[in-house]
Amino acid sequence: MVFVRGPDQCDIQHFVERVVFRLHDSFPRPKRVCKEPPYRVEETGYAGFILPIEVYFRNKEEPKKVCFTYDLFLNLEGNPPVNHLRCEKLTFNNPTKEFRKKLLKAGGVS
Repeated sequence: MVFVRGPDQCDIQHFVERVVFRLHDSFPRPKRVCKEPPYRVEETGYAGFILPIEVYFRNKEEPKKVCFTYDLFLNLEGNPPVNHLRCEKLTFNNPTKEFRKKLLKAGGVS
């Protein structure tokens, strides 16, 4: 499973419009779009790959999205599962008043 969420269960849907996960081409429908929480994809597979993730904002001005790449690695069958969380801090410089309200409503800080 791969997911995007806010810290401490903050409700990021206030400023996130959608999250796009671009799985390896060997998966059916490799482009997965989540338009509401939970922003996650669950699949099974046998190998790791670089997973591009695009987070689109509810913002009329720039930035409209941010892109991350996640190195998804899978354990061999029979081994214990691997949990790997990666935290990303987003800083918005001079957001519009409207977007700033959305960020604060989701738990952002001034």
